[in-house]
Amino acid sequence: MGTGIVSGVNWSVDGKVFSIFGLRGYVDGLDWIVPSGIGSMLERVKPAPVADRILDIIAEDERNGKAREIAYIGVERYFGLRLALEGVVTVEALSKARETPSRIICTVVIGGVERLLVIFEEASYSMATYDTNHEIV
Repeated sequence: MGTGIVSGVNWSVDGKVFSIFGLRGYVDGLDWIVPSGIGSMLERVKPAPVADRILDIIAEDERNGKAREIAYIGVERYFGLRLALEGVVTVEALSKARETPSRIICTVVIGGVERLLVIFEEASYSMATYDTNHEIV
């Protein structure tokens, strides 16, 4: 019995393997298997929640009085993959996502709050909050 592949334009899930803009990774026991940054090699790493880092960015925006300016959270593809391994970006969220050739736009829950997340194929910053003009908050 096969597990089947679920996919969109810029992502796929095959069993437990997520692919985001061609970067593949999966959870193996207590570790994450992610791209090493060296060709197509993979490395085993201890989970490091990306959602916590995003919450820190949002908290900083709140301290600076800019929380109301946040329209969405943007992450580059590697951190989009890690959010999938963390369970924040789910198959359901990806299945409902809007996609462009260079973006996956989905709704996720971070810190108990539903938020708009944009996964960029290429980004100047690994993760940031953006306003409605697509400027970094």
